[in-house]
Amino acid sequence: MRLLVNAKAQTGAALLLVIMITAIMAIVMTLMIHQSRLDMRLAFFVKKQAVAEMSIQQKQAELIFEFISTPLHLVGPNYMRDRLSLVSSINNFKGKPIQQEKITISVQEASGLISLLPFDEKSFNRFLLAQGQTKEYILAFKDRLDDWEDPDNLTRLQGREKGDYSLSPYFPANQSLQSVNEMKYLLENDLLFEAIKPFLVLYSQGIMNRQFTPESLYLATGLEQTVSKEYSASSGSAEGPNNYPSGNFLITLSYLDNGVSLDKHFILLRGQETYQPFFVINEKYF
Repeated sequence: MRLLVNAKAQTGAALLLVIMITAIMAIVMTLMIHQSRLDMRLAFFVKKQAVAEMSIQQKQAELIFEFISTPLHLVGPNYMRDRLSLVSSINNFKGKPIQQEKITISVQEASGLISLLPFDEKSFNRFLLAQGQTKEYILAFKDRLDDWEDPDNLTRLQGREKGDYSLSPYFPANQSLQSVNEMKYLLENDLLFEAIKPFLVLYSQGIMNRQFTPESLYLATGLEQTVSKEYSASSGSAEGPNNYPSGNFLITLSYLDNGVSLDKHFILLRGQETYQPFFVINEKYF
C-alpha cells in the first residue's frame, strides 16, 4: 500500500515539475518572440533612417554638382539676358521650399539676410523698430554690443562688462561675435531673439542684398518688395549694385517619407583663388 502511495506522490510531483518547466519555457519563448519583434522593428527603423540619410547625401551631391557645373552660383536661378537663359532645378535663392521627389530643398543666399559681421546696423535697427522696440532700447543694445566686442573693461553708459551678466559671469567675450546665438545675451529678450534669429547671418557682405531677401523679412523690416527683374544685371539702381549672389549659400534638405522625417543644414561657400570650387561647412542633422 505504501509503495502505491509513494508511486502516486512521485507521479504527481513529476507532473507538477513538468508543468512548471513547460510554463518557464513558454515564458522564455514568449520573451524571445517579443525581443525578436522589437529587433525587427528596430532594424526596420534603422533601415528607413539609413535610406533617408543616403537620399539626403545623394541630393546634396547632385545639388553641389549643379552649382559646380553651371553658372548658377554666379548669376542666380532663372537668369535671362541678351538671349541667354539658365534653366535650373533651383528656382530661387530666397529660402522658398522646392519639392523634388521625397526631398524639399531650401537655398538662402546669405547676402539677403541681416549681416552681423560686418554689422549691417541700418537694417538691424530697422528690424528692431519693426518689432516694436524703441530708439532707447536700440541705443542700449549698441552699447552692449560695443562692450562685448572691444578688448577693454570700460563700461559704456548702458553697456555690460564682466560681472554684469548674472547668469554668465565670464561674458562678454571681448572679441567679435562668434555665433548668432550670442545675440541672445545682447538683446536681453528671449522672445525677440527667437523672432529675429532666422533672419540673421554671422558672416555676409555687411549690406542686405534685397534681390535675395525673403518675403517674410520684407514684412518684418517694413521694406517695400522689389518690382525689378530678379538677378538681372540691368535691373536698375532700385536694389543697389549687388544683383549677383555672393557665393555664401545656406542650404536645408528635408526628407519626409514613410513616417521618417530628417533635415540636414549646411553652408556652401564658393572658393576664391583656390583649386577647390566650393567648401561645405557647418553640416548638421536635426
